[in-house]
Amino acid sequence: MTPNLFTKVWDPRYFHLILFPTEKCSFRCKYCYEDFSVGRMAPELVQGVKRLIEKRVQGVKQFEISWFGGEPLLAKDIIFDVQDFVQSIGGNFDFSANMTTNGFALDVNLAKKLCERGVRTFQISLDGSKEYHDVSRVGKGGFPTFDRIMGNLLALRELDVDFKVLLRLHYHPGNVDGVKQLVRKLVSDFCADKRFKIHLKSVNNLGGPGDTFVVFDHRARERLKLELEALISNREMLHSGGGHDYVCYAARLNSLAIRADGRISKCTVALTDPKNTVGRLDFSGRVSIDKEKLRYWARGAELEGSGLDALRCPLHAR
Repeated sequence: MTPNLFTKVWDPRYFHLILFPTEKCSFRCKYCYEDFSVGRMAPELVQGVKRLIEKRVQGVKQFEISWFGGEPLLAKDIIFDVQDFVQSIGGNFDFSANMTTNGFALDVNLAKKLCERGVRTFQISLDGSKEYHDVSRVGKGGFPTFDRIMGNLLALRELDVDFKVLLRLHYHPGNVDGVKQLVRKLVSDFCADKRFKIHLKSVNNLGGPGDTFVVFDHRARERLKLELEALISNREMLHSGGGHDYVCYAARLNSLAIRADGRISKCTVALTDPKNTVGRLDFSGRVSIDKEKLRYWARGAELEGSGLDALRCPLHAR
């Protein structure tokens, strides 16, 4: 194992928390795997998260928070609270924070407040041009979402702050023309702003209510990805991915996902899989871990050769 992989998988000087401030969402995307059965994180559990952070960051060199959901901006007050707390405790570590959001509530004022608190990287998904996006990424109750998201993105260009936006473009057999249209539009609107990147991602069946959604097979998926990449004239806009030494956060012993009810998971996809609940966080900040379940997710670090598959995706590796 290379030193870089060691840092990602084992090194206790790096600590990564994925936090679900709520598991409710304002969208009902047609292919979504979540069931939205868990609500907001209770105030007592938020205090437990802060106590865990205060204890765990002692001696670390890098600390990272990834905000997830549901839609995390439905609980923006929790995000503000935790981010303010981390900034208040000081410490000799590099701190960064990022967020996966549907982008519907991310207007300029909110983005500025988040950046001030250290959340400076945002992943936002789009499903093609308006005609296509508003079919699959619909609001709860069926309202369209494309215009609001695009309006927010265009307004963010005027924000004089150092941030990054990863525009994740979902493609599937039903929206190919729309994704091509959107790629051309995004290149036109954002190619002059290095803060915006495009990440091409095929829709996959990941379980849950959206598991019957029609998707590409592997060969068709890769062929179309090359077609879409060719439309991005400014290659700097294209997100390059994790590279040959990519390690999934779920395979890292120094990464934990804290769900809104206090359950500790490793994977943000397999939320209903019993083996994904590896422990629990209590109100005092104490973590209890099932070591046998944790071993399943970390098995890539113990193996040679084919074990690299379990580092890239422990959920689907043999």
